Amino acid sequence: MTPEDERRSTRWEVYALGALAIFIVIFGLSDLAGWTGSGRSQWPAEFESNGERIYFTGTSESGQAIRSFGGNQHNLMMRGNACVACHGADREGDRLFMSFWQSAPAITPEALAGDHGDDGHAHDAYDQASLSRALADGVRPDGSTIGADMPRWQLSGADMQDLVTYLLPDSTDEH
Repeated sequence: MTPEDERRSTRWEVYALGALAIFIVIFGLSDLAGWTGSGRSQWPAEFESNGERIYFTGTSESGQAIRSFGGNQHNLMMRGNACVACHGADREGDRLFMSFWQSAPAITPEALAGDHGDDGHAHDAYDQASLSRALADGVRPDGSTIGADMPRWQLSGADMQDLVTYLLPDSTDEH
């Protein structure tokens, strides 16, 4: 083996070790990076409603997969095609995979329908109709567009109602 071949071989070994180190940091230390909210250990043992099942699994109680288009495909591919992948088991928002400096917003009932004032939420309060529109079309209550990281979900009417009821359990359409 010539000295040039040895340098080339060593260079590829360094690249491989570097790639392995990056992989370990991203996946092995994910808790430190804040990617903890979608972990299955934080999921409920049983789902109390179809809406809760859709939120956590991306499938309805009939077994039908909920389809989406757009959105942060890295997050959806690596962490599952469900709301929990970005918003976390506690619905407080989680770091976005491959965009770890960004977090998905909280989608608790208070965050969606509460009085926002100066709390940093830049949207009007959601009711069931406006939340359905946001999930399907990516449109906020004020008519502005939700960012491209948010998938647009294709649900049946019944599944959409179940998911919206899970997300806004005490909401009425009288906002």
